[in-house]
Order: sequence, then C-alpha cells, then structure tokens
Amino acid sequence: MFRPGPNSYSSGKFFGEAGGDALKWGNALEGPGNFRVLEAEFPKAVADRFMRFPGLDGIGPARFGTFDELNGPTIRLWNGSP
Repeated sequence: MFRPGPNSYSSGKFFGEAGGDALKWGNALEGPGNFRVLEAEFPKAVADRFMRFPGLDGIGPARFGTFDELNGPTIRLWNGSP
C-alpha cells in the first residue's frame, strides 16, 4: 500500500513510465546508490486515469495517481531492463 512519507506529496505518488527514467529521478533526488527502483504494475484502465506529464523535470514521461487510485498494484524490484 502506498502512503505519504517524508518529503512526499500528501495526496498521491508520481511514477516514471520507464525504469531508466525512475533511475534518473532517484539519482537526482537521493544520490546514486541511496535508493532502489521499484516496478509498480497497474491495470491499463487504472493507469490511464492517472494524470500524465510528458516530460516531468526534463527527464521523461511520468504519471501521478492519488492514493485513492493506487489500489493493489503488483510491486517488484526493478531488474534494470527498459
């Protein structure tokens, strides 16, 4: 289950659409080696409801889902492939 934490939004969560982009955000926000990239898989119908940003922070496409929308994704450690 996703929930707000330190230095996060109180209403939801941003997700990079690609693992490599999430890696860039992690490096920028936390510093190399200070985080892990998780892969969260949502049904297409759910993900399509998320607000989409085509080039968030000049890095890549991202989506924002509210905590109410973030029910039951499949979550696993990202394996490093696109």
